[in-house]
Amino acid sequence: MRLPALRLARRIAPLALASLTFASACGKKGPDPVAADTATAATQADAAEAPKADVRAADVGAAPKGDVAEAPNGDVVAVDTTEAAKVDAAEAAKVDPNAAWLVWLNGPDGYATAWVTPGEGGFQVVAIRAEAAVVGDGTLWGVQWQYTPFQEMSCEDFDAESEGKKVKPKLGPKKYLPSVVARGLVGTHAGEQRPIFSKNGGYSGDIPTDGSTWVTIGEHWGRTIKLVGGSDDALWAIDCEGGYGCGAHGDNSCSFQVFGLSGKEPALDRTAAAASRPEDLKAIKNDLKDDPEVADAEPELEAVSLTANGGDVQVEYRYVWGVPYSGSDGSWASYSASRAHTGPPAKALALGEVPAPVKAFLADKAKDLYVGWSTVPVEGREALLTAFKDASTLGGPKPEDEVAADNGGADAKVAEGRKATKEKRYAEAIAAFDAAVALQAGHARAWSGRGYAKLLSGDAVGAKADFEHALTLDSDAKFQAAIYFNLGELAEQAKDKSGAISAYEKVIELAPSDAAKKRLKKLREP
Repeated sequence: MRLPALRLARRIAPLALASLTFASACGKKGPDPVAADTATAATQADAAEAPKADVRAADVGAAPKGDVAEAPNGDVVAVDTTEAAKVDAAEAAKVDPNAAWLVWLNGPDGYATAWVTPGEGGFQVVAIRAEAAVVGDGTLWGVQWQYTPFQEMSCEDFDAESEGKKVKPKLGPKKYLPSVVARGLVGTHAGEQRPIFSKNGGYSGDIPTDGSTWVTIGEHWGRTIKLVGGSDDALWAIDCEGGYGCGAHGDNSCSFQVFGLSGKEPALDRTAAAASRPEDLKAIKNDLKDDPEVADAEPELEAVSLTANGGDVQVEYRYVWGVPYSGSDGSWASYSASRAHTGPPAKALALGEVPAPVKAFLADKAKDLYVGWSTVPVEGREALLTAFKDASTLGGPKPEDEVAADNGGADAKVAEGRKATKEKRYAEAIAAFDAAVALQAGHARAWSGRGYAKLLSGDAVGAKADFEHALTLDSDAKFQAAIYFNLGELAEQAKDKSGAISAYEKVIELAPSDAAKKRLKKLREP
């Protein structure tokens, strides 16, 4: 199922992307949506933080008391067995002493995987690898991020080219779009690379096959991919990508996907999982019943993620539904709202029993770490362990100017602010944008987003100040047009007819907009 979404990017080549969208923005269902939404309320959904290259293997965990585990980079992992890491004696007695598991974790410092076996206190860490690793289809797979270079073309140059005009497009600086592969390190498929998320993005179109420069139209906000759970050869993952193309609105959407490295489709049934948790849907429907716009919404389970939860592994079940909203000129659109409920793994997720040593290993880990595990076969184990420890096969670091590069968390705060704005929680939205500005003072969309939240909350003075400052931070014509539309709205509220006309004229000068033209026509009527 794909929730309502409006993709306004014009691409060099068409793109086919089969995924389940659970967070989208700007679904145009009526006349031209209000341009003010372009840079603020309906432009981005929740974005997942991109994996970082500076993974600290020592953060994965500790070896049992009296032992040490050597990380691939030569660091020695500190020894720290706690009471929380001990398992019940009866449960531990059921564990095959010759068993072994790979347990990967995804947290603020990136990914790392521990080779875990039964041991004193419930488990022991034999080795650590500074990336996610999984065993499946007779192969040890390293999950690695790759980066493809591309450049952006402005909408103005693209339009001129499309009209047959002789122009020499000025391409933007080289950027990099992340994709993910599973690399066979040893075993049946050693040397193979299986794509998990392809290089072709949902917003950015297809990479040219003739070796020419990969060019995208408009502004690419970024792509962030993260693993959020799974067991054995199955990986659960979320891919979020968005950009500001040549239409009135930006677009950002996330997809939840499941990959099986055995070559078989994992037996994960979200419909059955949702049916086994009727209390979730009942609670959501009860919360929505007093809002006439969404009272009839039918939330669906669109994504699941698996968290360590201090050894008591829990699933976050995320439900999504569409929410319509209207512009002041009568146009309307929609965005996706979501709600998460946490609980034990449903049978329909096909996770199986969490092995006792895995529970023990996770007992002293942060509750919010994403986690997955796979069973290491006995056959060929020595070769698997040797390959697991080989640091030379780790994926390379991300480029400094990767599109989804970390900026201290400012983007995440902007996404948080936009979400709160959509849900009319204006005080929380403003606080989130405040935090984004504190992290990155020159973040244009943090200023414009805060201005829009202030506009909707009734703080006209604060909104105008933020909008005017945002204009100094980003010269993109579409972005500036959206700001001027907001300034026109403020002028209308203040009954400043000439100021409103001037602002809407600027919108049309920068980026022709039906919404601005309608406003001008109305203002100029006798």
